Amino acid sequence: MTQERRAPEGEGPLLVMDGAGTVRRWSARAERVFGRSRAEAVGRPAVWATSTYARALRVRPYADGAARRPRTAGATGGTGGTGATGGTGGTDEAGGTAGALCWTVELADGDRPEEGAWDAAVLDALFGQAPVGLHILDTDLRVVRADGGTGRSRGGGEGALVGRRFDEVYRLVDPAGQEAVARRILATGVPAVERTVRVFADPERTRERLYAVSCFRLHDRVDGRVLGLAVVVVDRTERERAKALADLLATARDRVGRSLDTVATCQDLAETLAPGFADRVEVEIADTVVHGAQPPVPAGGQAPLLRCAAVLGTPVHGPAPDRDALGDRGAGTARPGPGVLDGAAHGDAADTGAVAYGSPVPPADVGTGGTTGVDAAEDGTADESGGAWGSPEGEASPPARPCGERAGEARVLRGPSPETRALDDLEPHLVDLRGGGPRTEGGKLVPPGAHTLLVVPLALRGGALGLLHLYRTGASEPFTRDEVATAVEIAAHAALAVDNARRYAHERALAATVQRRLLPQRAADSPLGVRTAHAYRPGPAGGGAWFDVIPLAGACSAFVVGEVAGDGIHAATAMGQVRTAVRAFATLGIEPDELLARVDEVVAQLAAERRALPAHDPLRAEPLTVACVYAVYDAGDGLCTVARGGGADPWLAGPGGPFSPLGAPEGPLLGDLDVAPFASLTVELAEGSTLVLSASPAARIRPVLGTRTASDSVRAICDALARDARGDGSDAVFLAAGTTALPADTTVSWRLGLDEQAPARARSLAVDWLAGRVGGEAAFGAELVVSELVTNAVRYGVPPLTLRLILGRVLTVEVKDASPTTPHLRHARTHDEGGRGLFIIAQLADRWGTRRTPQGKTIWAEMSRE
Repeated sequence: MTQERRAPEGEGPLLVMDGAGTVRRWSARAERVFGRSRAEAVGRPAVWATSTYARALRVRPYADGAARRPRTAGATGGTGGTGATGGTGGTDEAGGTAGALCWTVELADGDRPEEGAWDAAVLDALFGQAPVGLHILDTDLRVVRADGGTGRSRGGGEGALVGRRFDEVYRLVDPAGQEAVARRILATGVPAVERTVRVFADPERTRERLYAVSCFRLHDRVDGRVLGLAVVVVDRTERERAKALADLLATARDRVGRSLDTVATCQDLAETLAPGFADRVEVEIADTVVHGAQPPVPAGGQAPLLRCAAVLGTPVHGPAPDRDALGDRGAGTARPGPGVLDGAAHGDAADTGAVAYGSPVPPADVGTGGTTGVDAAEDGTADESGGAWGSPEGEASPPARPCGERAGEARVLRGPSPETRALDDLEPHLVDLRGGGPRTEGGKLVPPGAHTLLVVPLALRGGALGLLHLYRTGASEPFTRDEVATAVEIAAHAALAVDNARRYAHERALAATVQRRLLPQRAADSPLGVRTAHAYRPGPAGGGAWFDVIPLAGACSAFVVGEVAGDGIHAATAMGQVRTAVRAFATLGIEPDELLARVDEVVAQLAAERRALPAHDPLRAEPLTVACVYAVYDAGDGLCTVARGGGADPWLAGPGGPFSPLGAPEGPLLGDLDVAPFASLTVELAEGSTLVLSASPAARIRPVLGTRTASDSVRAICDALARDARGDGSDAVFLAAGTTALPADTTVSWRLGLDEQAPARARSLAVDWLAGRVGGEAAFGAELVVSELVTNAVRYGVPPLTLRLILGRVLTVEVKDASPTTPHLRHARTHDEGGRGLFIIAQLADRWGTRRTPQGKTIWAEMSRE
């Protein structure tokens, strides 16, 4: 007899029929293949029972296996059963006698299960074992079948969900929108793949989770009828939280530190974290750090002074923030709108939803109202069935503390507190604000409804530059372990940015201090015949711009503006060296063009010293050039001589008239490789004229001076230039000089002839004019000085000869002639008859010298008026 095909281990035949064709046994597989229950099929003709199957079947003889495997009474066939084999002396499922010849019926392709069995197996695996959620909805959007995991997460099994509408089961944030999208999929058949859906995680609807949802329309194979929707759901909450934290960290690294201003850096930090990461952010910096100094080192219980540099978020007064107004916890940005199956085929969580950060802090850690460390936060696994650890609605907000919230306020930390501990151990501290435990120190207010505070030190190189306070209020969840770790990383980056800003502020303050000390201080006496004013507009890093007003002998004054290339402390120190050289050469009374040539040599020497620095010194590669405008004005005759090496062309306005460029010839920058000579321009300035000097060609002064005249005060002109003259952002300095007439009783001059009578006549004129104006001793000394200077001019000079007396802070005697030869002091020997004139002058005068002019020379001497 042909052996029948043995069913797989643990399975019986599909069905067994007797010789009359009556079904005797009906397995569970037969129920799935033919769609008839055992009660319907057993005892009925096999032809009828299998009529629902359109494919061929295989019939084989089947010997009763009672001798091998006795049938247990009442057992049934099918998967895992033994009743399909029959047994001696027993009865089969139809009540017949076992042991008779029977026939088995199997599928024609016995090596491959029927397609329906595959479908059923796949569905069973998906609904029972797959890590994703699978939901079947009918055309009325009611649940037909749902995976067990989802049912348990909603507080019941699959049976509790079947027949209910999906919006009644899943607590969608936007149920109306989801229904509209689902209806559109049913109508069009266009699936929605990987869309982010926001779902409330608790019955109180205070916490949210994010799911990636893919939705497909289901059809009947035979008639194409729409059966409903298949929805595949994947929980993306933790992944989105991690992505949001990574995005937040990247945003902080990109945004915080772009400015070299300490307060601006702290403000950028606050704007990055609020309201997305925290409902309120406060950044406090050590007061010394704000001013560019080193952060304090706590010693002996010394209380540091902290200054609030930035505040953003929920105010400390007023109602708690509305959840919809604040938005979900996002990566430092505004909350995007809900994105659920919005009709697009593909989506991105970053575009359609945001993460509801955080999970409750365990009651064992914070329920006592104490301070916890990082370990107090959970791993970020939210409890689906529990409520949020926030202040219950209607609960009174924490009592107000006696300190404001405005940026710029300072406070001193005293006694143990989360802040002092964070400054001491440089670790973050998580504080529960609901249990009456420690909050903050120093009289700080906390926002209404605040339930969690995270204090993170801005730690750098074993010290703390300040503190970062992060508050969670209302329905926001407390900070998780991952969020605390992210806050620490952001604080570390912010500390580095704040330290960079502190260093920059320190360098800038140092450069500004050096530059301020090297600039001329308030002069005790103003030059004769001129009013001056200046305006200095510093650049962001300080620099080498300077001005100078140098009183020269008699009624002469020198005006200087200059600018050293570069910025910072190196430019300021180079400026001091160049300014000193200019002043030294100015006292020699040399012409402006010659002065610039000599200063050019000094700058070239300084540049050579810079190029000789060690190779690792970055200053070595920076060129040293100087722009300088130098002018000498003689109030006695109204002549002004100007020379410039680089710099801007001076502007001149006649009495009451408008400004126009002076047209001074431009020379090369001092220290430049250009060997072109310097030239000068001499003009006569009438009484009431105004001369404006600037060393920076980038400072556009034409539009400002175009609206000004010489009638304006020099102070008003400089203020307008400092306010309105735009430049390239570097230092800019402006100097304005207005000419005035010398008082009639302060100066007198006489034209003398070159003859032997000139000294006597000069003595007589000087004594008569000085009578009553100076003391007797001063008049006697002036008489001797006049006599010696005129005698020297008569002997060695060239006509014309002019004697001038100027009575200002001191008495000045000037003798001018047309000879370019300058006298030199020498010490006469005992038997020499001459050579003692200049020696006598040097003894009687406080100082004396020679000033050369294109018309000759002027020998001058200054002495006290008393």
